[in-house]
Amino acid sequence: RARLRGGMPEDQLKPAAPTPFARSLGVAGVLFLTLSVTTPASSVFVIVPGMLQIAGTGAVWATLIAGLVCVATAYIYAELSSVWPVAGGEYVMVAHTLGPLAGFVMLGINVFNNLIFLPVAGLGVSQVLASVIPALPQVGTAIVVVGACTVIGLANIRVNAMVTGLFLAIEVVALFVVSALGLVDAARRENAAGDSRRAAQERAYRFMSAMAGDRSGFDEAARALFAGDAMRFDAEIAAWPDDLREHATMLAADAWPH
Repeated sequence: RARLRGGMPEDQLKPAAPTPFARSLGVAGVLFLTLSVTTPASSVFVIVPGMLQIAGTGAVWATLIAGLVCVATAYIYAELSSVWPVAGGEYVMVAHTLGPLAGFVMLGINVFNNLIFLPVAGLGVSQVLASVIPALPQVGTAIVVVGACTVIGLANIRVNAMVTGLFLAIEVVALFVVSALGLVDAARRENAAGDSRRAAQERAYRFMSAMAGDRSGFDEAARALFAGDAMRFDAEIAAWPDDLREHATMLAADAWPH
């Protein structure tokens, strides 16, 4: 018989066992959530441009070194999470390894970082959108972005994974599109520069043929013109009259490779 305590059976006074959480994410959902943390679009469109403006080519070296640090950190995370397969972030692993105080400090660092990162990301997104829709207010758009991220974060974890996976796919597609457009634009500029150079060569040659075709150095100057040798061109027309030489030099100004 159950013993009575205070008029109630003793087994009813014992706290109920905690209900374990049910797994609701598969491998794909976990992968989406993990990869979305890298935020490739915010890195390329928001962080890296500012780094390049301030540090120049040093930003490339800094990014490569940071990539090596991230790989080492990923291996550490994998080891710690395999030892303690529990829910939580870095603060849980640090608490298990170094004690509760160190875990609490790590939790504070995470909170501080998140308070800074979200507004920076929101302002970066608003800056990118402003280049497409100039009338958008920067601060207001950033607030909307941060609010939307908060709402998504409060949703069911499976919905969260689907949304973040969708945005990750959009980011990757955007990176490919921007890269392709950049290559096309570079090729277009190179072709445009070549066309401009050829047009300048033709203008200068027609003038030289009409006005100095019988002068000394004409043939060599024409060869230098189409070879893109500015120094040799100047040397061959040095003996021509001043007005003729100056006009030929002016017409050939865009004929040289830059």
